[in-house]
Amino acid sequence: MTDPSSPYSAQPSGYPASGYPAQPSAYPADPSGYPAPTSGHPAPGSGYVAPAYPAQQPGLPVPAQAPAYPVQPQAPGYPMPAQGYPGVPPMGYPARPALPPKEVGIAYLFLIFLGGFGAHHFYLGKTGRGLLWLFTFGGFFGIGCLIDLFTLPAQTRQVNSQRAMGIG
Repeated sequence: MTDPSSPYSAQPSGYPASGYPAQPSAYPADPSGYPAPTSGHPAPGSGYVAPAYPAQQPGLPVPAQAPAYPVQPQAPGYPMPAQGYPGVPPMGYPARPALPPKEVGIAYLFLIFLGGFGAHHFYLGKTGRGLLWLFTFGGFFGIGCLIDLFTLPAQTRQVNSQRAMGIG
């Protein structure tokens, strides 16, 4: 039931009261296909030939294709990145010269006489561990010095290999 006071119940002015007549279908009734177009592009097989482009004239070079991106000129005075400078290694800094090795015997002497102060770690170049030994009375109240009695040769070998490579 429609409400007469509703704005949607009445037909707007200018529209037929009974609605619009049925529109013709855009699709053909024959399912075999659509009729050929009457204007626009020619139908296939109608004899249409695409225009031929002129052939390359003999004796003229074939034009080269442009690069995918333009090559930027290099600023004067600066070499291209791949060139590098003469006499300088291409990447990184020159290696530091090898440092002389540390002696295990000297490290043990420091451990025996000044191990509570971390002198053997300062000798090996381990400043942080030396400070830890200094402020904790020999590496957690002497436990670190006891461990260093057995591990000092390996620590010295590690420091010497790093010094040989120019790291330490």
